[in-house]
Amino acid sequence: MAATGSIVTGPLAAAEALNATAIPSAEAAYAFMMQILGNEATPLIFGSLALSGTAIVEGLVAYEAVAALAGRTG
Repeated sequence: MAATGSIVTGPLAAAEALNATAIPSAEAAYAFMMQILGNEATPLIFGSLALSGTAIVEGLVAYEAVAALAGRTG
């Protein structure tokens, strides 16, 4: 038996909304990192770290939002 209703749709909607920005940020950071490593331009790694850090923070925000919604609907 599958769960239905707001217990499912609320957390999924929150995760989808935050993933809409978090996933592209993570992909951009990864692409930048690969470019840096491929070009042996290691001084540029610090810019990639900032992008990665932002993606990680956005992922944590998504997790907290989903956990909060799950707590309210569960």
